[in-house]
Amino acid sequence: MNPRLSTSKQWTKFPAELITQMRTVFQEGFGPQLGKATIEVEGRIYPGELLLSLGFSRSNQLKQPNFEISLGYDAKKENVLKLIHTLFDSMGALFDQYFQNPDDGEFPRYWEEMEFEGKKLFVQYSTRNSKLESDADALLGASGNGLLHDEDDLSEEALSELKSKLGLADEEEDEES
Repeated sequence: MNPRLSTSKQWTKFPAELITQMRTVFQEGFGPQLGKATIEVEGRIYPGELLLSLGFSRSNQLKQPNFEISLGYDAKKENVLKLIHTLFDSMGALFDQYFQNPDDGEFPRYWEEMEFEGKKLFVQYSTRNSKLESDADALLGASGNGLLHDEDDLSEEALSELKSKLGLADEEEDEES
């Protein structure tokens, strides 16, 4: 999940309890359409942007329908929790539209502006499989579990470890061999 704003670098995850609540509400609201699908929810809070990704995956299916919604905000003037609820409500409206017509060709693949409850939101649709991406991140050592994350943060140690896992060596190491 990538932020819409180029200035969005450091972020923190939505609280785990909130993610669990979103997953439960989504399952209850779209249970018949989802069946045994696994609901994937991820939320990030950047200093000037809120980002919510919600999708669902089915076993034995690589395609995972996802919507991402971005909302710019001013923390000094706006209540972040209320804005997160607005994001979630708009997500419900998007999935309602998706389940009425599952032809995903009509949904934007890149950030597209839309208005919802008087707020200017940006939406994009993807079919990225979050489980596969998570597994790849774990394999590459890119899964940070801290509270604060940085989009550009890859330490020298992590970079060296990644190169080692991929069988790549620095030029200096090659010359010494």
